[in-house]
Amino acid sequence: MNDKAIVTLLIGDAIRKLWTENMEKGWRLYAAKHGYDLVLIEDYIDKGPLAGARTPHWQKCLVLQHPDVAAYRHAVWIDADIAINHFTAPSIVAGMKSDRVGCVVTGGGGGPGGTYAKYGVASGNDGQTNSGVLVMQPARHAQMMDWVYRNYQENEHSAKENVPLSFHLIENDLAEPIDPRFNVDWTGVLMRDYPFLVNLLNPDRELLVPYCIHTAWARAFFLHFINQTIDIGIPGRKYSTRQDIRFLIQDELNPMGLSPPRRPS
Repeated sequence: MNDKAIVTLLIGDAIRKLWTENMEKGWRLYAAKHGYDLVLIEDYIDKGPLAGARTPHWQKCLVLQHPDVAAYRHAVWIDADIAINHFTAPSIVAGMKSDRVGCVVTGGGGGPGGTYAKYGVASGNDGQTNSGVLVMQPARHAQMMDWVYRNYQENEHSAKENVPLSFHLIENDLAEPIDPRFNVDWTGVLMRDYPFLVNLLNPDRELLVPYCIHTAWARAFFLHFINQTIDIGIPGRKYSTRQDIRFLIQDELNPMGLSPPRRPS
């Protein structure tokens, strides 16, 4: 047993299939390279009415209490829809400089029109985090995470558990900013660097996506395929950026080393 583990939830056939087919190999290579155990939790930790009243994503607030996790010095939470660049990603725990929760911190949280105000809490702190990657210590953070689970609510602006958890970490100075490459949003990269991929009617789109997505993965440590949909201007059709994971080839680091992709059958 190592002193650190990577932890995720695989609740439901869809997310289990996504992780097994697209993420598992890279995770296991990364874990073996840097000395992490993998802990896969496949059922609700809380099975009471509170869990039933909201999305299963909140269960991540309870993983530090799980008997398979509690004994580790560090528990690195990673959402199951994240592809790890096992070639270049360093040990995420090795970069920690404090006993706070490690996470990628961005802006846009505080202020009258910020994310927190929309959720229903006031904050003068602009920082916010996506909770898809969290570097935690069970002995130090289990009680705090349990408090978040039991004292915040899910609503239409909470992004499941993400906004209230982000608010609590930032507002209480419990977050240590880590290298942003540890949680790179594929949708954000696509819209910033490759907006032409949104055109689903482009006959060459499926030839271009593998090169673009592989370049994004090669530049990142962890590439996050958040289940986001984009209105592409075609009535009745929306584009889910998560589906692009099927184009990612994780056995080759250099995008220029790829053979010309073939159209998926």
